[in-house]
Amino acid sequence: MSTSMALIGVGHIGGSMAAGLRAAGAVHAIHGYDSNPQALEQARDLDLIDTAHPTPEAAAGEAELIVLATPPSVIAAVCQNLEPHIAEHQVVTDVGSIKKPVLHELERACGRVPSWFVPGHPISGTEKSGAQHANSGLFRDRRVVLTPVDGTDSGKVERVCWMWEQLGAQVERMDADAHDALFAGTSHLPHVLAYALMDVLTEKFPPEELKRYAAGGLLDFTRIASSNPELWLDICQANREHLTPILEQFRERIGELIEALHNGQSDVLHGSFTTAKKTRDTLRPDGHD
Repeated sequence: MSTSMALIGVGHIGGSMAAGLRAAGAVHAIHGYDSNPQALEQARDLDLIDTAHPTPEAAAGEAELIVLATPPSVIAAVCQNLEPHIAEHQVVTDVGSIKKPVLHELERACGRVPSWFVPGHPISGTEKSGAQHANSGLFRDRRVVLTPVDGTDSGKVERVCWMWEQLGAQVERMDADAHDALFAGTSHLPHVLAYALMDVLTEKFPPEELKRYAAGGLLDFTRIASSNPELWLDICQANREHLTPILEQFRERIGELIEALHNGQSDVLHGSFTTAKKTRDTLRPDGHD
C-alpha cells in the first residue's frame, strides 16, 4: 500500500517522517508547506518533499494523509483553515507533545474536535532542529501515543496507526489529559531544568571556562537545552496546568537537599541518590523528546 502525504512543517520531526515513509515505500508523493520559505526550499533540495506549496491548504489538497509537524499553538488555526477543504478520504494528524490544550483550541476554532483529526505524539526526537537533521530511522522501535476522542473516526485512527507502523513505531492509545500529565514529568520538566541549569551556569561562570571545563555529566544532563527555545516555550506554556505542580514539587525536593547539605545529613542525601539510581537503572532507552 502507498499513499500521498502532505507535510505541514518540514523540520526535524516532519522531515524524518518523510524520509522514513519514503524509505519504506509507503508514500508515492510528498507535498510540503512551511512558514519558513528557506526551510521549505531546503526540504525540497534534500528530497524530503516532491512539491513545495505556498499554503497548508494547497499542500493538503493533494494528499490523502496530512501531517501537522508544527508548533502546538498553531494546530487549531491550521485545522480551521483546512476544514472546508477536507474530503472523506483524507486524514489529519499531528506530532505535538501536548494534547488537551490543542483539543480545547480545536473545539473553540471548529466547534468540535473534527472527526478527521487524530491527535498523535511520537516519543522520539533529538535536540536538533531543521530538515538537515532528518533521520529515516528516527521512529524505529519507538513509541507513538495517539489520543483520539469519542468523535474521532476509527477508520482514520487505523490509517494513522498504519503510517506509524510503516516507520517501525509501536502505537499506543491514551487519554489526552493523562498524556499531558505524564509528559509534563517525563519530557517537559527535564527541558525546563536543563534550560534553567545552563542559565544559572551562564550567570556564574565565564563562557570560556564553561566551554573548556564542561564535563560529561553536564553535557549529558543539558543536551536537551540545545532544543528549539521557541518550540519549548510554546509547549511549556500550553501545559502549565500539569507542569507547574511538578515544578513546585521539584523545588520542594531541592529545598530538602539544600537543608540536608547544610546540616550534614548524609543519610538523607544517600537515600535520595540511591532511590534515584535504582529508578533510573530500570529505564530503557525508548527515545528522547
